[in-house]
This record gives sequence, structure tokens and C-alpha cells, in this order.
Amino acid sequence: MKLLLDENVPKGVYKELQKRGYDVVHILFLRRGMKDKEVIEIANREGRTIITLDEDFIHLSKFLKTRIILIRKKFLRKKIPELVDIIEKVLKLEGKIVIIRDFYVEILERSFCSS
Repeated sequence: MKLLLDENVPKGVYKELQKRGYDVVHILFLRRGMKDKEVIEIANREGRTIITLDEDFIHLSKFLKTRIILIRKKFLRKKIPELVDIIEKVLKLEGKIVIIRDFYVEILERSFCSS
């Protein structure tokens, strides 16, 4: 599973996913301040699922050929392993847009754009 973390996702999530063996790239290590469209271009080119805290990606999802996991759950840095446990579970779900909320997971369907 190839993952792309938006720059608003804490580095601790990156480290935990990497520790668990995921092919993960963090925008912070590519270039700070990258525009959402550029993030989508990387995800499309490399076939990576975007993990973000930014709701704007839901509106931009029509340009995305992969998936989005939107984190809307409050979490503390010391609870990052628990958050990554949830991310691992939602990676197995079929939804194209998955929103992790405080007490439930929401799955939104969308169609892929053609290119």
C-alpha cells in the first residue's frame, strides 16, 4: 500500500506507518507549502492514497485517481499508534473517500476521473 501524507499530518504518523512497513511519503519531506493540486498530481502519478486533515481534498477528489483518508478525529501525539491502528483498518475498506471521525468512520463513494 502506497501512502502520501499531506503536510498537516504529524510526523509521528509518518514514523509509525514507516515502522509498520508501509511505503509512505510525507509532503513535509518533499516541499512545504505544496498546493493541493500538486499533492493530487503526485498521488495520481505514484498511485498513492492521500492521508490528510484537510477537508478541501473531498472537493478536489474528482481529480484524484486514488483514495483519500480524511482524519477528522481529535488525537494526542501520545495516541498516534492508536490512530495508525484505525488507519490500517480503514485501508481495507472499499470506499473512495474515508473519513475517520471521533466515534465512527464514514465512507463516501465517488467516481474516478478518466485520463
